[in-house]
Amino acid sequence: MARRAILALGLLAVICGLVCSAPCAAQFPQEPNHCSVPTVAEDDAPHRKVIIESIHFDGPIHLADSDVAQIIAEANKGEWNANRAGWIEELAEIGLRGTWQDQGYFGVKVTAEAQSLGGDSSEERFLVKAHTDEGPQYHLGDLRFANARPGDITAFSESELRNAFPLREGDLFNVGLIRKGIEELTKLYSSQGYIDFTTTPETEVDDQLQRISLVMRLDQQKQFRIRTTDVVGLAPGPEALLKSKLKAGEVFNPKVVDEFYEENKTLLPQGTSPTDLQVRRNARDGTVDLFFNFLPVGVVEGIVLDSSGQPVTDASVYYRVSDDPSIGERHQATSDCNGHFTLKHVLGGNVQIGAFKATDGYVDRRFAFPFYGETNDGEFPELQVRGGETVKGVIIRLGRRGALLELNVFDVDSKTSLDRVTYQLCNGDQPGDGHYCISSGVTGHRAQRIVPSVPITVKIGAPGYDNWNYKNADTGSALVELNPGEVKSLTVYLRRSSK
Repeated sequence: MARRAILALGLLAVICGLVCSAPCAAQFPQEPNHCSVPTVAEDDAPHRKVIIESIHFDGPIHLADSDVAQIIAEANKGEWNANRAGWIEELAEIGLRGTWQDQGYFGVKVTAEAQSLGGDSSEERFLVKAHTDEGPQYHLGDLRFANARPGDITAFSESELRNAFPLREGDLFNVGLIRKGIEELTKLYSSQGYIDFTTTPETEVDDQLQRISLVMRLDQQKQFRIRTTDVVGLAPGPEALLKSKLKAGEVFNPKVVDEFYEENKTLLPQGTSPTDLQVRRNARDGTVDLFFNFLPVGVVEGIVLDSSGQPVTDASVYYRVSDDPSIGERHQATSDCNGHFTLKHVLGGNVQIGAFKATDGYVDRRFAFPFYGETNDGEFPELQVRGGETVKGVIIRLGRRGALLELNVFDVDSKTSLDRVTYQLCNGDQPGDGHYCISSGVTGHRAQRIVPSVPITVKIGAPGYDNWNYKNADTGSALVELNPGEVKSLTVYLRRSSK
């Protein structure tokens, strides 16, 4: 089992290019989240291109001379910098080890060192000396497909999945083709609206038969249909054609977008591509809003700071166009572990840049009700964006943090949880004003809600039960006192109504 787990993890690392990551610190309860560890900045030394003249191996190898020549050719097309340490390790891992793994030598180990042959200010030539421990050559054993989530109904038949996968049982265990298979499976699922589909390869090794069986764990997730398709900057004819291919209610297939751009490139503004499409997911109802922008766009770069001036990781950053506030809602960026963000595809004109992070108590002010008061009423800069230009140094300051209120509701007699509850929360700074209240129903006995960090009133109900109003047992106050970033849990017992 350990060998199986180690090889599965190793295969993931090879196929997906996983990098070392670390969790970002958070003081507010949130979904598990990880950010890439910031890399150390390179020196300012000028770039000198690496040119590989030849690769010498210190022992016999099973790789053809043509394969070695291809490794050298691909490496010399790259932009490795002779002044940067580590390029030789990348060559050993990506060029050499990867090529052997495509020939079935999955466990190959490669080390390499570079000997300079001289150069000039723009490039340096090298002789590479390599040692390779090939290990056994493996073929593909069983190939199976299984759902990652119990109970899922697979959208495609076994034969459709196998036809999309380029490897067959008995073929050399080719990591490159497995990577290609994952790409093809992703395209297949995306064609039916499963745009968040992922698959995880798991391996089972038989060293005696030199076979590696493969199980592809399929997580198709939610199917998405089109809710809206908006287009700006396109002539009426092409716009009508585009919208006719992406109608509301239809399954969203990204391939349709690619085909439209390819078939109509002479009608589209120069430089536009399918990557310009902005897709906003509505996970709750399984729909997407599509926004095609054919107008000149700019880029905004900056940093998100919290209410104490510290960088905010994983904040959602958005823009709003002054004369059409809805446009920017369709595109967002996420701040990195240093709070930095790059917001692309920003329509030219006067825009406001804003941010939120609900998991840290900073609500999205675009959709905040009066109930939230000053929660996250921060400093959201307004600026002028021009097409083809980048605005740098933008600082977003998040405002007052909210708190997190957890409600757990039970029957007072049986102590069992209730199937459905309702709650009404009101901002205590505005007593008697219904505009400063929010109400909602929740399936199940447990509810979580970000609330303003001010005193609030809490009213809980359930079908067939008397309403419950919060009252402090010590002071008699009807207000729940909350501080910024606080997590407060209330356990409520409801009594059946006598009516």
